Amino acid sequence: MVKPSNYLAEAVRNKNMLQIYNEFYNIAHEDRGFKTGKFLETLEFVKKQDVPGFIQPFDNREFGDREKWDEDYWALVASSLMDNFSLERINHLKEVGIYLYGDKKSLTPSGPKPATASAPQNAAGVSGSSATSPRPKVEVYKESKNCGDKLAVAGLAAAGLLALVMGKKSIGFLLAIATVGTGVFLYGKRNK
Repeated sequence: MVKPSNYLAEAVRNKNMLQIYNEFYNIAHEDRGFKTGKFLETLEFVKKQDVPGFIQPFDNREFGDREKWDEDYWALVASSLMDNFSLERINHLKEVGIYLYGDKKSLTPSGPKPATASAPQNAAGVSGSSATSPRPKVEVYKESKNCGDKLAVAGLAAAGLLALVMGKKSIGFLLAIATVGTGVFLYGKRNK
């Protein structure tokens, strides 16, 4: 069994979902092919801690077909866990990760082979109610519906941090960044 990092242990103790999901995002990047088992072992650890709302219901956003799976798609799937940490997304991340970075011999046309045949398992090897649910096969989504909002907020946050570091010298720069960030935010709102 994997020992959780201090960061994750504190996040679980405080039931800080953003930090918990961030740790899973980092673990996924460390082991894109799911070779070490750390992601799934950590998943089981957090599930046992009874964090309310940890596993979310699947949001039914579409997955891409296998011929579209590349590094960019993997990154998109990994980041989608931050918005929808569901078993279906975890399973899909594992399937794409093994396909791109793992042992391709472990893949069958329907996905990775389950670890055991004793209980129904999903593609991630996790037993649960969605273990026998098929993965939807439809076109890949290109961006989150609030991508512009996130970009604008990130730009404003970066400008604010820069202003703190540079002091009064950066007020003009901060105003320029804030204006651009507000424009991006409003443009994104208008085009939804």
